[in-house]
Amino acid sequence: SGSGSFGSRRLHGMVTGELHSRDGDFPYLDRASLPVVRRVRENADGAASNLMARVAVTGDRSVLDVTGWISDTKRGLPGLSGSGSVGERQEDQIRRIWVRYGRGGSTLSFSSQWSNLRYLNPGFEIDDEGKTSSNTLRFARRQSLAAAIDVEGGIDVALDTGEHPSLEGEIRQRSIRSFVVGTISLGRLTILPSIRGGYIFRDDRTTSRF
Repeated sequence: SGSGSFGSRRLHGMVTGELHSRDGDFPYLDRASLPVVRRVRENADGAASNLMARVAVTGDRSVLDVTGWISDTKRGLPGLSGSGSVGERQEDQIRRIWVRYGRGGSTLSFSSQWSNLRYLNPGFEIDDEGKTSSNTLRFARRQSLAAAIDVEGGIDVALDTGEHPSLEGEIRQRSIRSFVVGTISLGRLTILPSIRGGYIFRDDRTTSRF
């Protein structure tokens, strides 16, 4: 693993990453066998890598912040003790990005994530891969109404998708949400009122209100 950073008066950034692996082939006593035998654990290896980077640009009254994350994991599934391995494997991939722009009391942000999950079982001739994505765009505004009262309101729209061999095509879900959150300071007492609501729209044309 390692990390590094850089910066100037208006530009800042950092990068961090890690890479690790394991064999997982430790010996053990299989007490389910008669007589008890010494075995070596099979198909228990694994490897993972992570990389994150962030860059921020600061203006006189504005800030632009961009962050990205990449994660990959591969591992074997050793099975139950005494039954041996059938060669099952699992692979996970995640890609994520955040972008935020703030100016004064207003903030515009966007986030997106893609993930893949693959499962392999040679014994049953299975090679399945599931994919999901999540994308959100948000606008928020913060305003002071009085010395002791702050209010923040905003709206966000989102699109989520998913697909897998067990599903009939790609599943899509769209949503729109709004919120108003207040902060009222009365000496040692702080009151946090909030109102939230939204709709969810699905591929089957059904809607949900919350």
